[in-house]
Amino acid sequence: MFHSLFLSAAGAVSVNVPNEPGMIVRSARFLDLEMPRGYFGSWLTPVPHFFVRNHMHEPSTLDADAWRLSIGGEVDNPLSLSLADLVRMAPHTVTNTLECAGNGRAFQNPHVPGVQWQRGAVGTAHFHGPRLHDLLRRAGVKATSKHVMFRGLDEIPGKVPAFIRSIPIEKAIDADTLVATHMNNRPLARHHGFPARALVPGWIGAASCKWLTEIKVLDREFEGNFMKPGYRLPNHPISPGGEVKVPATIARRRKCTW
Repeated sequence: MFHSLFLSAAGAVSVNVPNEPGMIVRSARFLDLEMPRGYFGSWLTPVPHFFVRNHMHEPSTLDADAWRLSIGGEVDNPLSLSLADLVRMAPHTVTNTLECAGNGRAFQNPHVPGVQWQRGAVGTAHFHGPRLHDLLRRAGVKATSKHVMFRGLDEIPGKVPAFIRSIPIEKAIDADTLVATHMNNRPLARHHGFPARALVPGWIGAASCKWLTEIKVLDREFEGNFMKPGYRLPNHPISPGGEVKVPATIARRRKCTW
């Protein structure tokens, strides 16, 4: 439905998407939606105007009753939790600004490939759910733990690498890192990770995996495609358009600023 609308001379077009009116379609393949500048007038971003970043196809089926979140790896007591289990846990609310690491890419010179975001791949909302720290404490994290990995229910096309990210254990047990079930006081919308997503405040949006189904405690940083070579910065200056090899990079963690 989006392909004919997406192919415009400008590379993007504002269209009405169900439940996302007036959003700019930056990619139709995996549905990436940018918030137009006209919606920047409020501190909290209404959910229908909140940008959408997908690396894969959204899950075709999401059944809240059948959904489970597994917690395993370097833990003493592996868990399998239902949405009802999460809702019964002590909740915490964080007001957080999520921003895609590529926000502003359209303005870079020389040109950088990727989704050509302008300024609207950013939004601020109230996120609500149990602290990740409380889930990890229930699972009994071992002393060998170094990183915590997130896997979602994204549907992977062909040979595309799975979208998997990890964060250091120190960030995972931060009091404001959540497994969020609500956004702006309502259950998460489908585009934003229903029934639960990771919420990693202060980090690039890619760290806050949507449609969360697995949390795995690791004894090292996860090394998949979206950790290495993806989402990294050179650890020394390079000329515009220059190339750098992965060993000479560091992981990108913090949000963009502009």
